[in-house]
Amino acid sequence: MKRRQVKPAPSAGIDPASSLTASIAGDSGAAIPLPKSHIRRTPSEIQMADEVRRAEHDDVRMYARLVVGMQSQILRDYA
Repeated sequence: MKRRQVKPAPSAGIDPASSLTASIAGDSGAAIPLPKSHIRRTPSEIQMADEVRRAEHDDVRMYARLVVGMQSQILRDYA
């Protein structure tokens, strides 16, 4: 584990405790991940997510049908 050295904070109106916390925490502007249960979605966002999921599923099914069709055509032509 890499240890960070804490530099002394300048005394020009900066709280030493907050600068220590910021230097230990690293990037103070980093996003904090939230669980999905904490993020509220509007009905339209939920509907759009369902439609996207359904469309992606349909795309995968169509691709599988195309591959199976091409494979059966190749087997039929060369058999």
